Amino acid sequence: ADVGICYNNIGYIYQTIKDYNLALENYNHALKIFQSVYGEQHGSIGVLFDNIGMIYMEQENYEKSMEAFERAFKIRSVIFGENHHLTKRTLERLENAKAKIVTNGE
Repeated sequence: ADVGICYNNIGYIYQTIKDYNLALENYNHALKIFQSVYGEQHGSIGVLFDNIGMIYMEQENYEKSMEAFERAFKIRSVIFGENHHLTKRTLERLENAKAKIVTNGE
């Protein structure tokens, strides 16, 4: 799992400098590691899907963003409950992605 944390951190660095392709690459490496270690229902996996959703929002790929936020929301709802601030934040992001799809007529 430590290697997954490193990939997540590297992905975050690339995200902050707006190199979204390398950010996604590193987030996806971290995701594969965390899924093999923790399974599908773990807080770290929820974080990664939320991060991936943010990358797709920046790239204006709202469909993929919505898919990532939906996965993060499902995980966070199970782990934290729907009233937790992280779950609510992911739901807001999901709703924003849906709104962008409607606005852009996708």
